[in-house]
Amino acid sequence: MRDSQTDRLIRCFRSGIEQAASSLNRVLRQQICIGIAEIGAFRHHELPVLLDESRRERLAIVCMPFSGAIDGHVCLLMPARSAAILVGCLTDESPADGMDASARDTLTEIGNIMLNDIMTCIAGMLDSALDYDMPEFTITSPAGLLRRGHADTLLLARARFSVDALQLDGYLLLCPGIDSFDRPMHDVGMEQKKA
Repeated sequence: MRDSQTDRLIRCFRSGIEQAASSLNRVLRQQICIGIAEIGAFRHHELPVLLDESRRERLAIVCMPFSGAIDGHVCLLMPARSAAILVGCLTDESPADGMDASARDTLTEIGNIMLNDIMTCIAGMLDSALDYDMPEFTITSPAGLLRRGHADTLLLARARFSVDALQLDGYLLLCPGIDSFDRPMHDVGMEQKKA
């Protein structure tokens, strides 16, 4: 991925996250803020280290595949315990010790709202429609998140979710397909326009 492509994707990724916060407030009818503590492009092999933070917690992950002008996955990631607390806060229920079926469904819906907004912003940047599959929920370790077929460069945003007095950390991850940026620039709507 070229530097110019990465920079544009980062700006669009940030805008999508900001839009996602507005959508969550509207849908959930509850004030939730999503602050972006850090956002950047990283190498594929760095991901387990970036997510580990020496805690070695398992991650609750909502992952949505997409295809079209570019393909890949976009994911919401949270430490499983933090995810259970967030779901409990939004549903006015006591946090479960684990992610039961109801909590998984709720987090998947939260992820679906957020990830759709992020990809809508990216599709707008590309000036091209993208197709989204239904998001998938899983719990795994940071190392277990790595999948084959992604480009070497991934976009990762460290986010802080604030609900009432709670502050919970999570991540948003964009994993382009390995061939997405091997195509000519005009094919993915990212060419430099002439003045």
